[in-house]
Amino acid sequence: MSAERLTARQESVLRAIRDAIADTGDAPTVREIGRRVGLSSAGSVAYQLGRL
Repeated sequence: MSAERLTARQESVLRAIRDAIADTGDAPTVREIGRRVGLSSAGSVAYQLGRL
């Protein structure tokens, strides 16, 4: 496995997930992640999650 760096978008998605868990104690939905990072398409969020 190569050690690739995360893109800025991937870092923001990961941060949004961590923040949501810290805030609520639960993992966020795809739509909640999208709202936190400014992505309106659930497909765009799903793509970023797949890349992570």
